[in-house]
Amino acid sequence: MSSFPSKTEIMVVGAGVAGVIAAIAARRAGCDVVLVEAHSYPGGIATQALVQPYQTFHSPRGQVIRGLAEEYIERLISYNGSLGHKPDPLGFATTVTPVDDRVARRVLLEWIDEEGVELYLSTAVTDVKTNAGRITALKLATLDQSRLPLGIPFGHWQRGTVPEVQTWWMDVGAVVDATGNAGVARLAGVECELSDECQPMSWLFALAGVDEARLRKHVHANQDDFVLNPDKGIIEEGYLGVCGFFSLVEDAKARGEWLVPRDRLLFFGTPHPGEFLVNTTRIPSGFGTDEEIAAEGIRQIEFLTRFFKKHVPGFKDSYISRKAEYIGVRESWRAVGRYVLTREDVIAGAKFDDVVALGAFPIDIHSADDSGLHTEKLSGRGHYDIPLRCLLTNEVGNLVMAGRHISVTREAFASTRVIPTSMAVGQAAGATAAVMTRGMNVAVDHINEAMFTQSMIASPDAESDMKLPYSLVHDLLLREDAVLHDDMVF
Repeated sequence: MSSFPSKTEIMVVGAGVAGVIAAIAARRAGCDVVLVEAHSYPGGIATQALVQPYQTFHSPRGQVIRGLAEEYIERLISYNGSLGHKPDPLGFATTVTPVDDRVARRVLLEWIDEEGVELYLSTAVTDVKTNAGRITALKLATLDQSRLPLGIPFGHWQRGTVPEVQTWWMDVGAVVDATGNAGVARLAGVECELSDECQPMSWLFALAGVDEARLRKHVHANQDDFVLNPDKGIIEEGYLGVCGFFSLVEDAKARGEWLVPRDRLLFFGTPHPGEFLVNTTRIPSGFGTDEEIAAEGIRQIEFLTRFFKKHVPGFKDSYISRKAEYIGVRESWRAVGRYVLTREDVIAGAKFDDVVALGAFPIDIHSADDSGLHTEKLSGRGHYDIPLRCLLTNEVGNLVMAGRHISVTREAFASTRVIPTSMAVGQAAGATAAVMTRGMNVAVDHINEAMFTQSMIASPDAESDMKLPYSLVHDLLLREDAVLHDDMVF
């Protein structure tokens, strides 16, 4: 169709934070980039499902994720949209990063425009063409923007009245799959897997009007009833998140008044005083139809709102300030790539020669059949390498995974799925796609060195924190005659 471009060097499918960062990384490498998103604004689960705070940019030994992910946080801070990195009040991760989802929408849209990435919202990939083990074109379907209400994702128009849908094919040099569920990979025939028992879903919502001082006083006086950071000073004046009220939940169960399959209350402060994001709802995967899932989510939100107001100190005058547009899906399809990262790799802090990102979040599995959690802390150095091979498939040579659906086992996924790690992987994916379009061999020495010099990996093992300028990095990366010296200090 004449109104749409017929080709691009790189297409990134999915404008969650991992996809946005992948697109910007590729664009800064000098590539033409098209970014498509099924929803009517970017951010994915970070803006549409209210997933926050982000966990975690740090291992116990220091910051392990920088680069574009850190630049994004700095942009949010400049708009009062984030408190920056704070010690985890639960002591589970090293740090958490509270974010205002509404500010995040604005920041992401401005950033995409500033970088010159071509963005198509309310647009889905519906088919792929392949030839000789490469994706040659993608079929796109987009809704008539003039008739599309803000906030309605593409998939919600599959039933009922549908605005005019326009479709066209776009030729591509490389593709980054940032769909969150290996959507492009599955269309292209890549081997993917879905766990038999996926982690349950949660519908997040925020309560404002909270008497934070009273809440802190109660937590401080009943510390045995909570999961707390060993630094008890956080209770007094630090960023506050709460995991606990176990006795309150048990008493409610005994009275037959507890309607949520959880053994605790879990909620975190936002950048706004007196507001907390509640992450306590739990809806089993495969619960029922979309309508039944939505009804159950609303039932749990209404129940918890009443429960907080009646029973939780500090919440007597609280009210719902906002709720997610859709239920957050913790677990979905994953690609099976050239290497599958395992639980053992994560726990032991595995190192790989082709490392392109680091992860530091513990294993955190929300039980599919009861109210509990299965968690495992990382041993050794407290963080692990994610190799390039986890981003690459065996079947398609110009397809790169970005975000949570990289090649990992279910147990490893319970660590790699979090937003900061997904953003780090996103930058690696964008740089990798750029190398692919330049006809260069996607080799360790190209990608690995680029990731270090882009300041994406901030290795706590390094003796120096010196970094090369970003522009120089891409000059080095994209010149076919580039020589990256072993004695460079990154």
